[in-house]
Amino acid sequence: MADDFDWSDRDALVIRHQNAIAVYRNNDNHIVIRCQKDWDDEEGAFVVIDRKYAREVIDAIVRELHATAVAAEEELSTAEA
Repeated sequence: MADDFDWSDRDALVIRHQNAIAVYRNNDNHIVIRCQKDWDDEEGAFVVIDRKYAREVIDAIVRELHATAVAAEEELSTAEA
C-alpha cells in the first residue's frame, strides 16, 4: 500500500464525500430538499419548492441525469477508439 496516495486523483477516487439529503413536506405543504450540515456549517442548505413546480424540478433532474449518462458513454467510446 502506497503511503503517498493522492486523494485528489480523480481516476482513482470512486466515491466522494456526500452529505445526507432529505426530501419532505413542510407545514405549508411545500416540498423541501435539505442537505445535512457539514461539520463547519451552522445549518444545512435547503431548497423549498412549491408543489406546483415539483414536476418541472423532477424533469430537470432527469434531463441532467440523462445528459451525464450520454456524456459518460461518449467519453467511454472515445477512450476505447
